[in-house]
Amino acid sequence: MKTAGYEVKVLPEDAKTDACDHCVLYGLMLNEKRDGVKAFVFQSFKNGQPELAANAPVENNQVNLQQVAQYAVEFAAALKKNGEAGGTPAAR
Repeated sequence: MKTAGYEVKVLPEDAKTDACDHCVLYGLMLNEKRDGVKAFVFQSFKNGQPELAANAPVENNQVNLQQVAQYAVEFAAALKKNGEAGGTPAAR
C-alpha cells in the first residue's frame, strides 16, 4: 500500500470502518474450495461509508507482492479519478 502512496497504519482488530477519515481495507478472496486465492480485494471507506471497491483477479491461485503492489497503485489511481470527478479525494 505504501507503493501506492498510502500512509499505512495497522488498526486494532476490532476497529470499525470509521476508525479513520479515509480507510482502505484489503485482503484475499479464496476460491469456493478455500484451497486457493481467487482475487485480491480492495474496499475504501470515507467517514465509515463505502466509497469504492475493486477485485483484482489472481491467476493459478497465486499472488506475489509485486502483483499486490501493482493492484494497489491501480486502486489509488481509481480513487484519485473518483476524487477528481467530484467524489472523495484520493488517499494520502
